[in-house]
Amino acid sequence: MRHILLLFLLSLTSFGVQANEIVIGVLANTSGTQVVVDSESIKGIRLAVDQINAKGGLLGDKIKLTIKKGNSQTNETQKLAGQLASDNAINYVIDVSSTTDVMAAAPAILNAGKVMLSSSATGTDLLQQFPHNFFLLAFTDNVQAAAAAQFAVNQMHLARAVVLYQQTMPYAKALAGYFNNAYQHFKGETVSTIAFTGNKLNAFQLNAIKKAKPNIIFLAASAENVPLLIQQLRKDKLEQTIIGGDSYLASNIAPLGNSIADNVYYTTHGYFDKNFMEAPMEKFVQQYRAVYKESPSNISSALGYDAMNLLATAIKKAKSTAPNKVTKLMKSLTAFNAVTGELDLSSNPPTKIVSVVKLLNAKARIAAMVIPQYIPQSTSYPNVLPLPIQKRGKE
Repeated sequence: MRHILLLFLLSLTSFGVQANEIVIGVLANTSGTQVVVDSESIKGIRLAVDQINAKGGLLGDKIKLTIKKGNSQTNETQKLAGQLASDNAINYVIDVSSTTDVMAAAPAILNAGKVMLSSSATGTDLLQQFPHNFFLLAFTDNVQAAAAAQFAVNQMHLARAVVLYQQTMPYAKALAGYFNNAYQHFKGETVSTIAFTGNKLNAFQLNAIKKAKPNIIFLAASAENVPLLIQQLRKDKLEQTIIGGDSYLASNIAPLGNSIADNVYYTTHGYFDKNFMEAPMEKFVQQYRAVYKESPSNISSALGYDAMNLLATAIKKAKSTAPNKVTKLMKSLTAFNAVTGELDLSSNPPTKIVSVVKLLNAKARIAAMVIPQYIPQSTSYPNVLPLPIQKRGKE
């Protein structure tokens, strides 16, 4: 019997897995458009793992991370997801921050019977498409769009909007559609909806915005296009309030200067504003600084940290690493105290407060914490289009 046990332990070691390790896969982009978000997520995950291991690990076993580094390209994401799916030592995969990446990675990982958590993806129907063993840490697009609309009308009293959206990007189309729906619910008027391609508006589109005379512009676009579009709007003397979604988080807007990075708002999953940080967030920032010798650059680090701690909490409470037991436990959590805000995973989608960040004179601050009082119904993610505009008399 002792001989058999020794052979078993040696066989585990030969495959690179120690008998006292829980191996968790991480799929994140370390280059390309998502690097600003994913690089911070990895740091948050590592910080959580180090803290857990320092306290003895999970169920007496240490955590080991297997990190697959992507390049923000779908085909590479699919390839790396396949590698994680075929690794029998891995039962859990964390991250894949964008909805596009989740769509590319989830089928292989979930079909292999593994549990998957996304720290930052916001696709509204991801939980419907992947109802088993898949979890979100962030709010969904219909929630953040509703928060933006509610904030614009009820708090800023800006009830005349032009909606701009990047036609080739499902995320942007969805966000624009949900914003239109919620904005009209809150008695705002969408005076024009304009679809564009690329990173530049043409003269006809710019003229249409001016003619519509909005007092707010909702801009939904990819992270790399947002700064270029805002710069174009400002240089064309369109000085109205601009508001958008969480893609702005990965956009480099502030360096554009005071005259451009001004009067811009966006929804996000939290923000390191000392005037609004509660004790858990302050503690996280202090711990992050102690390890990395710098402050976290965006909230993705805290989301990655939350994802790892959520999984650890579920494993502890389930007293098991078996995916089916951990999934069942996680779905029963009604109040997980995440750094980025209390999370109720028993609801679908999970409920969470939305932060609205403002850029004034190229300086970012929290403008509001919003709990949407109305949320548009989820529609199939790739096909969400803005609502037709209702004419309300002569302009």
